[in-house]
Amino acid sequence: MRIRQNYFSFIGLLCFMTGISCAVSQTVTFMMPRPPLVNLLESRPIASMGFNGDNLQLNSQLDFLLSRLLIADSTIALIDPVKVLQALSGQAYMAGMISDTLAVKAGRTVGADAVLLGEFSTRFTEEYGEEKKFRTSEAFGPSSQGTQIRLAQVAYQEPFINQVVTLTAVIQVLEVATGRRIGSDRVVVVDSLHLVLPTIVEEPPDGPVEVPRVTPRLVDRAMVALSRQLKERFSWHSVRTTRYMARKVMDGDIGLTAALGGNWNKARMIWEQAVRENPDNAGAWNNLAIAYEQAGRQKEAQEAYNRAQRLGPDDPTIRQNRGGQR
Repeated sequence: MRIRQNYFSFIGLLCFMTGISCAVSQTVTFMMPRPPLVNLLESRPIASMGFNGDNLQLNSQLDFLLSRLLIADSTIALIDPVKVLQALSGQAYMAGMISDTLAVKAGRTVGADAVLLGEFSTRFTEEYGEEKKFRTSEAFGPSSQGTQIRLAQVAYQEPFINQVVTLTAVIQVLEVATGRRIGSDRVVVVDSLHLVLPTIVEEPPDGPVEVPRVTPRLVDRAMVALSRQLKERFSWHSVRTTRYMARKVMDGDIGLTAALGGNWNKARMIWEQAVRENPDNAGAWNNLAIAYEQAGRQKEAQEAYNRAQRLGPDDPTIRQNRGGQR
């Protein structure tokens, strides 16, 4: 676990500038356990409806890669993708724009208890640069015996392009019986490739430039990484999480000091005591919610955040934390 301290955080500054009454906050970053997206649907039939997005080719590629991984997992009962395509083909829709309603309807047709529906976006950039390098070259010079050949290090500029791929996928699980969302998660993969150019480019662009496409092998590598990270969402996994803790809660910063020292059990007990003694303290409820999140107790964390939000509806610290919880 890594704790990042920032006693004058952006949230605290925002409170000061806007005049909102809220305690100065402290950022804390930790690894938080999260349950599977389909924790309550193990071995029950699930249908993948693919990914919405502008790049239809990559949408299909990501759906294929993820479906292949899910089919190989014996704990997940994924319905045959061919049956899902047949169910969708009987409906009027545009590729890359499947609605939640259509996904649930198609899932009902194939006998699924839940459907997977994702949103997928890409960003490709290139940045030109030149790197100073040296090569060994023969040089001629006079000597007492006449002309002498010697080796010298000659400097030159090697032009290159750095290509960067950023892939973002948001996957959600919809319950067929009710149509409600029962789980969602967001995954971002960034990968890069350094390409040496044969010649220097005259008047190259300044800084990163967004481009429509990059080297296919870079995209393929990033797509495989993205599909694997999405697959991890179907089992217990850890995510790096940043939250904002309220300061000056319960005898100064005793609970905060415990959390920053890695003693989350002590911090949680302190804040549980704080809300018992002062149930109207929004900051204490906010900190307790963070401690519950760190322990993987998502339901209790949500209840604590809700209580904190009701007590401090204008507090941007609480609003930011609550919005970041899945």
